[in-house]
Amino acid sequence: MEKLRVFFIAIMLCLPLCSVFSQIADIKTLSEEDTYREKLLSDTEISSRNKTWEGVALSLLVPDIEKSAEDSGLESFSISITDNTINIIYRDIRFQPNSAEVTPETITKLQKLSKILKRFSEMGLVIEGHTAKLSESDNDDGMELSENRAKSVAAVIAETGIFEAKNIHAVGKGFYEPVEEGFSAENKALNRRVEISIGGAPDSEDGKSTEEKSETLWWDFLSKSMNPGYTACLVHNKTVEEVQAALSEAGIDGLILAPTEDGVGILDSSMAFRMNDSPNTKSVEHIKALGKALASLGKDTEVRVGGYNTAIKEESIEERHYLTAYTMASVGGLSPDKIFFGKEGHVLTKSTTALVSKSISKVDGTILE
Repeated sequence: MEKLRVFFIAIMLCLPLCSVFSQIADIKTLSEEDTYREKLLSDTEISSRNKTWEGVALSLLVPDIEKSAEDSGLESFSISITDNTINIIYRDIRFQPNSAEVTPETITKLQKLSKILKRFSEMGLVIEGHTAKLSESDNDDGMELSENRAKSVAAVIAETGIFEAKNIHAVGKGFYEPVEEGFSAENKALNRRVEISIGGAPDSEDGKSTEEKSETLWWDFLSKSMNPGYTACLVHNKTVEEVQAALSEAGIDGLILAPTEDGVGILDSSMAFRMNDSPNTKSVEHIKALGKALASLGKDTEVRVGGYNTAIKEESIEERHYLTAYTMASVGGLSPDKIFFGKEGHVLTKSTTALVSKSISKVDGTILE
């Protein structure tokens, strides 16, 4: 009788454990039963989506650079995106009077700037010097002075060893590209500036960049430092403030938001995974809340799943991309054909209510309300 009682107790103890293991496999098992990753986009569709996500990736890089500059105490610092490049206007670069020699204080600031831009060290820098026209009758276009000043800035950056000198090109623009018209002291101060453009490495002495090596240049750059399964979302026709309000109402914080040409970009790197590469319980609950918030903003919200940290095996990377996309649709309720994932350009083949239709209300033992 005692043996029977022990056996019964053992069975009772194992049942919850078995239940947990069965629930752990829910997302992965369901995904394997469906045919969600069979649909590849056409080359034209992939190219179109890549163009959209290049803009989103660029925009999402900007807030982090701005924060790093602020944390380093760099002032008079602004960033814009033009022609698929990151353009930095740094007005706090000082030169000796009527000279191309930078001041000692400026050397320190440029060293800080180089550290901030270290992540871009494999790319090329184009440094432009600009002068101001002093009056309507001013005939000195400042071409020589602006070029020499650009070269001085380039030399300081090269001396840090962060960027190779061969990938830094200095060019003088003189007074031909003012940002403000007129000859007031304020406008002249704005026109005297140094601009730094980050993009493809220079391939000629005239400062022109190479043709884009890949139509996913910036997306790949953003992805390579992220763990597989991070997601970027694009909300159309909304402001950053509107998106932030919807996320806050859903109890979601810590995401990076940035305005883009197509709407508002959202960077979410909070995903975590189990050994079988499916999102863990906390991530599933997060996706459900995020999906609900995004759905309230509009049904045309797009999602791209990325992350290519080389410390993880390639097959696991692809599996995490797919299972994240699947979860975004099945739990998050986002439109399957708006979720873009995989290097080959996949979308989910159809909508799914699998977690509801199959009466699966738990993931890893957690109830999905």
